[in-house]
Amino acid sequence: MTLHKGKVGLLHEELTKLSDQVNILYEVDGLTHVSYQILNTFAADDWSTLNFELPKWNNKELEVLAYTMYSGDLHGETIDDNFTLGHIFTLADDSLATAILDQWLIFFFEENKVESIPLLELILVRLDSLKTSGYIGNSKYLYWVQVINTIKLK
Repeated sequence: MTLHKGKVGLLHEELTKLSDQVNILYEVDGLTHVSYQILNTFAADDWSTLNFELPKWNNKELEVLAYTMYSGDLHGETIDDNFTLGHIFTLADDSLATAILDQWLIFFFEENKVESIPLLELILVRLDSLKTSGYIGNSKYLYWVQVINTIKLK
């Protein structure tokens, strides 16, 4: 097993353990400390492997990963996500995707120069799905479509 697969595997094991505690995740500080420390050691290859593996993960694991990345460590330092939150958004169930949209997606676009047209297209498809299923209203949908289309033009 290569080192980068080892890191992703360790992260997945930790997130799987934490996914059983997802209901208290937002209430107890420090639960994601170990997963944060693992993510903090990731190199570019590790991020690529993680993004490739994400479709195999369940929704609770995706939620814990997103939370870990954007809640930061105990000092408020967040993880530079290398487009992982965009991938999580496209894979998450409607409830989690809506929470990501409301809590973290704006920071994702502010902190990253997203140049991947395929990822932006997948995000647009996910937005359309959220609108169709009634999870977001028309005004929020139109706002995000405009944001993404503006990014695509740059």
